[in-house]
Amino acid sequence: MDNQLRRFLLQLLQHRRKAECDPSSTGFTLTELLVVVIIGSLIVSTLMTLVVELVATEQRESAQTETQREMQLAMDYITSDLRQAVYVYDGRTERKVSGTTPELNSYLDYLPANVKSAKPALAFWKPKPLDPVAEGLPGYKAAGCDSLSATKKKECNNLWLQRRTYSLVIYFQVVNNNDPKWKGQSRIVRYELEKYSEAKSFTRNKGYVDPGELGTGGFDNWPLKGAKNCQTDTTCGELVVPGLPDAAGQLVTLVDFVDLSNRALPKSQPAPTCPGNNATEPEKSKYLMQPRSTNAADAPAFYTCIGNVNFNPPAGETLQLEGAAQDIQIYLRGNAKGRGSVGDKPMSPLQTRLTMRGVIDKSVVVGR
Repeated sequence: MDNQLRRFLLQLLQHRRKAECDPSSTGFTLTELLVVVIIGSLIVSTLMTLVVELVATEQRESAQTETQREMQLAMDYITSDLRQAVYVYDGRTERKVSGTTPELNSYLDYLPANVKSAKPALAFWKPKPLDPVAEGLPGYKAAGCDSLSATKKKECNNLWLQRRTYSLVIYFQVVNNNDPKWKGQSRIVRYELEKYSEAKSFTRNKGYVDPGELGTGGFDNWPLKGAKNCQTDTTCGELVVPGLPDAAGQLVTLVDFVDLSNRALPKSQPAPTCPGNNATEPEKSKYLMQPRSTNAADAPAFYTCIGNVNFNPPAGETLQLEGAAQDIQIYLRGNAKGRGSVGDKPMSPLQTRLTMRGVIDKSVVVGR
């Protein structure tokens, strides 16, 4: 092809020289103009293709960078939130409580169905500051708390002294399923069950049971007190609004563009697992994964490895936890698919680790 073009241009040049020798011939011929237009079009189209490819590449890299930045911000937020926790559920599926029928299997059994079915990756209790003055609570002197009923008077006095309540916070992943509100494949949602819908009247949210009022094991066994389910048994407390918490609750989307979890990862990325995993008896693992995957081929995009506070080390092995400290590892993997022309490509997972020093409702075997 190149040789033919070279010969054609040479013939054109010779024709041009002959035309220059002929005084009656001036300007360009139609053939010459067509050749120039064709060559120019080829050059311009090649440059345009290159420019379009460069722009597309820049957009893909920008989308991936932005997605990874959002994953890091989400990770920082979760970590900051978790540092305030006083009790973290470690993912045990069996929590036996004497006298309960059937046995208490999970705190999730007492939450809305949409939260339970989502298989949370992280659940914990944290203190929530409460300013009695800003909330408009009655004063603690004679004209204030003393004017209330006995039950509300006690609650009023406690709030003036403690100036905080407990909230249950849960993080889980939701598949977008082509929801027009979201452009990514899945997102992380934060659910919070607060104590009050209106603090000044001591009106509690439906299904909220204060773990501090349940006595020893109140956080671990929530919402049970012995054999009583305090969400429905009014003898636990007069202020409890019976029933499961509302399905909507306080649901807030934390971040979009999270990768899907029911997929196999590229060979360049190792399969997710937790340290000290016991595949035969998961409950005896040193770290428990949340959520647990029933399919070994699946690679969760958002999961945690939480130190099992009931882990009993084998003979000769020492549990590397001080007192009741609890190690927590968080993993999060993004996917920029849905942003421009970015394809379905899982990103490198982010990972962070922190140690919780809370000792509420925990007993740890330090070694043998």
